[in-house]
Amino acid sequence: MSSNPFPYKAICSDLDLTLLHSDASISQPAVQLLNRALARGIKVCLVSARHPLGITLYQPYFNQPLPYVAYNGGLAVTEEGRELYNYTIPAPKARQIWEAALASGIPGTMMVYAQANWYAQAADKENPYLLKEENYMGLQPILADFKELFQAGLQPNKFLFSSDPSASLAIEKVLLEHAGQLHVCRSSQWSVDVMPHGIDKALGVKAMARHWGLRLEEILAFGDSANDLEMLRSVGWGVAVANAAPEVAAAANDHTLSNNQDGVARYLERWEL
Repeated sequence: MSSNPFPYKAICSDLDLTLLHSDASISQPAVQLLNRALARGIKVCLVSARHPLGITLYQPYFNQPLPYVAYNGGLAVTEEGRELYNYTIPAPKARQIWEAALASGIPGTMMVYAQANWYAQAADKENPYLLKEENYMGLQPILADFKELFQAGLQPNKFLFSSDPSASLAIEKVLLEHAGQLHVCRSSQWSVDVMPHGIDKALGVKAMARHWGLRLEEILAFGDSANDLEMLRSVGWGVAVANAAPEVAAAANDHTLSNNQDGVARYLERWEL
């Protein structure tokens, strides 16, 4: 352990491929260091593209409730479970995105997240990309008819389009053509997300900083994917893991080992926690 005092008042970390290993298990060395940070009064926030249940399933590893930012910044929840905000896509626009995706012949599977619910189309129940997501998350979606959902007024927090990595850029292009004011980004090499306009992880981190009464310069953040760029740029110090996308590595203030090498923990070890 280093004798150097920790120079930040909060730590924000992405989950998938950053704090989590590639099999979705959480880095135990990082958990130990983050719990030490919490004991010293340092704030810790999980910031993810996941829906709330996919984030809170890691809560038992920590010694006190953690705040989180879900849906790539669409939902921010405090330590006490209070929503700081919750942004959604209007049902008519959601239906338009769904119809455009169907007409384009996008490969893979489409998923919808609304509040704590995860929906998939009943016709996709055996889709390999959906099964991969189920295995990765350890959860199962609600199988539904998307047309009926949107007709009933469902307002999603986000769409997730999952396909082969070779198709993600093409999927992103199709969605950008129909998104209008919605925000489209790749959250991993196989995933493209569609969210309300103006939504990104930095929005959630800024809301959390206000909640804590901190300045953004007092926050350290970790990430790996394109959807982490705004967060890493907004805080006092942004760190990319070694497996980060090239544009993320280029934008980061510093770098650490990969997610599978416990890069978050290895970086935090340089300070006294």
